[in-house]
Amino acid sequence: MGGFTGMAQLKILMSNMKQKNLTNSAGAASVSEMLGDFASYRPEVRQYMEEVIACLCERGKMTDSDRQSMKTLAMWLNVRNEAEENVLKNGVTITTAKGWVRKNPALEAMSNAQTHITNVLNAYGLTAMSRKRLERGEEPAEESELASFLSGLN
Repeated sequence: MGGFTGMAQLKILMSNMKQKNLTNSAGAASVSEMLGDFASYRPEVRQYMEEVIACLCERGKMTDSDRQSMKTLAMWLNVRNEAEENVLKNGVTITTAKGWVRKNPALEAMSNAQTHITNVLNAYGLTAMSRKRLERGEEPAEESELASFLSGLN
């Protein structure tokens, strides 16, 4: 399985988080309560979400309103991992029932999921570049017309 963006950095930050009883900045839900949202996901996704949520709580950046974003992140991580597993098992091309060779549809699912994952990670300052932007108080750059056009082609 491939690693997630920023996983090594989060592991460093999270080395002692499991012993702490963290709450979000609103104080309403503990990390363990939020992690119940991810019980049906793959173990590596649950572990990553535990680290992300604890990191955000430690920074004082996690609120109850962020819970849905974390659910969305977990869902896309799960989709990405399942698609990656499919590609590793079946290859980048597949043969259809009629004998045609074509690109494995899991590649598109993996790419789409990674785009969504990156958007959430950037929004929460979980990549090196987005952390710098958030530390400086900069607004995210608007999507260029070309990027907007290209994303509409998918």
